[in-house]
Amino acid sequence: MDTQKEIGARLLAWREALNLTQMQLARRMNWRNGATKISNWENGERFANIHDMMAMSEKLPITIEWIYEGCADRMPTALIQKIVGDRNGDHPFYQTP
Repeated sequence: MDTQKEIGARLLAWREALNLTQMQLARRMNWRNGATKISNWENGERFANIHDMMAMSEKLPITIEWIYEGCADRMPTALIQKIVGDRNGDHPFYQTP
């Protein structure tokens, strides 16, 4: 499993690739004080807990493997391309299997 900061950086890149603000994401997830929670995750100040991450993976295009390990195998290709650009997997958020 990657560090809090690496996980947070991936969450930030993913959210921005979806063109969502922290508040919009929090509203989609129906999280009270969600924008603060998301900010803490993205800044590496708090660990992204598995329960919230599983809920997110059920509602939005994100996988647990992407969040915690950077494994993009089951992520939508177009979304990963938006996150990593044309670096062919050579990106700090992306792990090749």
